Amino acid sequence: MTKQETYELIESYLEGTMTAESKSAFEHNLLDDETLKAELDFHSDLHHELSDKSLHDFRSKLKEADSQTSAKTIELNKDATPSVSLRKYKWMGLAASIAALIICFQYFGNMNPSNPELFASNFEAYEMVLNQRSGDNAKLLNQAILKYETRNFDQAAIDFSNLQKEEENISYQFYEAIALLGSNKAKEAKIIFNEILEEKNHLLSEQTEWYLALAHLQLDDPDSAKSLLNSFPKSHYKYSAAQDLIKSL
Repeated sequence: MTKQETYELIESYLEGTMTAESKSAFEHNLLDDETLKAELDFHSDLHHELSDKSLHDFRSKLKEADSQTSAKTIELNKDATPSVSLRKYKWMGLAASIAALIICFQYFGNMNPSNPELFASNFEAYEMVLNQRSGDNAKLLNQAILKYETRNFDQAAIDFSNLQKEEENISYQFYEAIALLGSNKAKEAKIIFNEILEEKNHLLSEQTEWYLALAHLQLDDPDSAKSLLNSFPKSHYKYSAAQDLIKSL
């Protein structure tokens, strides 16, 4: 059996396209053929390393290269002078290419994202639960809500800050801090989040803890973020997300 035939047989086995009879014969051969088993293990590892699309593209290029090489081999065999088989060198090069691919996937797959990147992938502005009101006195609140919902965080932070000058409200503080966080002003947001947490037994405690942890990440302080996340009880509304984030720190 040629190397190409072995390759196609293994791919057929891994893709599940073999007939029951062929599969049984193949698995029987595995028991006695260490070389075949090693080839199977190698291709199986490759399946795990590459995504479906990458694997499909890789197979297509492999088959194209094999067809081209086969054509060249036929032409060379027509010559009177003996030729060295190109297939041997093609597969040596292919093995080296696959090894390089696996190393690259392992290397880049194991690279940990930076703390600001972790912040960006986990930050989502908290849902707006304040309702717009009618009347002249509600103009600033309605404006703040609109700016927040359209992600104009700079202006939203200013509006919620001005609202607190007219009426102290922990909700205004909370949304101001999130707007600051969305504007990459984690230092200012952190101060407000800590002030909110000093107020005990209110409905925004858990939400504030989560966003404070994200503020630590934006400030590139993973130790403080991790310490806070580890304090979340299982009943915390962001417990699962916190556990996932801890694994990345």
